[in-house]
Amino acid sequence: MKIVLFALCFIAGRVFALGWQEIVARSSGAIVHLEGLSVDGRDRMTGTGFFITSDGVLITNRHMAESVPDGSLVAYSIFGERLGSAKLEADTVGTVDLAVMKVAVKKPVVYLSPHKWDSAQAGDSSVILGFPGNELTISKGSVGGFIDVDGKPLVELRADVSYGSSGSPVLDTDGNVLGVVTGTVTGPNALGQKIEVNYAEPIELATDMVSAVLHKIHPER
Repeated sequence: MKIVLFALCFIAGRVFALGWQEIVARSSGAIVHLEGLSVDGRDRMTGTGFFITSDGVLITNRHMAESVPDGSLVAYSIFGERLGSAKLEADTVGTVDLAVMKVAVKKPVVYLSPHKWDSAQAGDSSVILGFPGNELTISKGSVGGFIDVDGKPLVELRADVSYGSSGSPVLDTDGNVLGVVTGTVTGPNALGQKIEVNYAEPIELATDMVSAVLHKIHPER
């Protein structure tokens, strides 16, 4: 496995409680590379997802799941092992860009735990694990702050985010999922200049959707 590391300087805030290397070591097994062909069959779609249960339930972006026929993507481990098809179980409506998928894994997988986004502070250290290419990329940075777009809360990221990083988890100082990388918005800075800001959607926006999916899969619980 080859890992690419990007690092940006960040403003004062809470640093990694476990050390970012330990967070990566504990979390990387939960990250999956998602691939599929576009609806018209012309383009190769690629993105990232991450397991939130040991039996293969994962979260990614809705735009990723909807970019392929029948909402089915192929999931690969960080070692390039084909894990199986990721089937769309539920997705959000409106402006929220999150989806829940399920892979029929053959054995329990490493998974990540969500954390309340409003417990984070501007300047807190963060790390993003994803597949902007064919290799797992680690992007160290920080929480830049919080913005509101059309009534939806977003976490501003001070970290390098490239195409293909959609669906990547943003891990907080304890290694829990703070948000899901979604894209870039353009807005004014303090000087009124237009700048591009990388952002993530808070993981809590998927809470009800995840609960419904888990109840459908495990009605006895």
